[in-house]
Amino acid sequence: GNVAHNVTFSDLNTNGSQNVTGNWTVGANGRVTVSNITPSPTGTPLAFQFYLDGNGNGAELGIDTSQVSAGTAYAQTSGNINAGNYAIGAFGFFLDSTVANQLDPWSAAGPLTITGTSLNGFTDYNASGTLTNNATLTGTIDAANGQVAINGLDVNNTSPDSYGFYPVDGNRTLLIEFDGNQLGIAFLETVTP
Repeated sequence: GNVAHNVTFSDLNTNGSQNVTGNWTVGANGRVTVSNITPSPTGTPLAFQFYLDGNGNGAELGIDTSQVSAGTAYAQTSGNINAGNYAIGAFGFFLDSTVANQLDPWSAAGPLTITGTSLNGFTDYNASGTLTNNATLTGTIDAANGQVAINGLDVNNTSPDSYGFYPVDGNRTLLIEFDGNQLGIAFLETVTP
């Protein structure tokens, strides 16, 4: 079959969203191959393999010569981030300004609340091994453009960072940073009291 959708790319050279096209096939062993994804940030068509679990989830692996990726895949059943209480897990890399071309890891986890277009909470934030407990997390949601501005996940930037968001269902949402300030991925999951 054919693939046509909007994809957010985020690496050291390319940041932003664009519409892509490609093809998919399913092998006898259940392996789904998605190939010839263009345009791509590298100029070389991208290709991926998925192993699906039959329940709307799967594992992904990048299989072309220009990128290395792996992750979890979900069947999308919702297009909204709903109001409520969430847990956030996030990680990525920021450019260390004291060492040329050095990428340093960061990670964060904590509770947050979404009310209307506002996001508020805190995380325990780890930047290259330096832990900050109860780091304030704030943000705004632009549902019309599928973007979230988040402040509190970047030690080098006091302004909010821009993330594209991809709701999986009414309880889970994936976010990918696309502003070029750093590399970041986050996952929101509903917390049930």
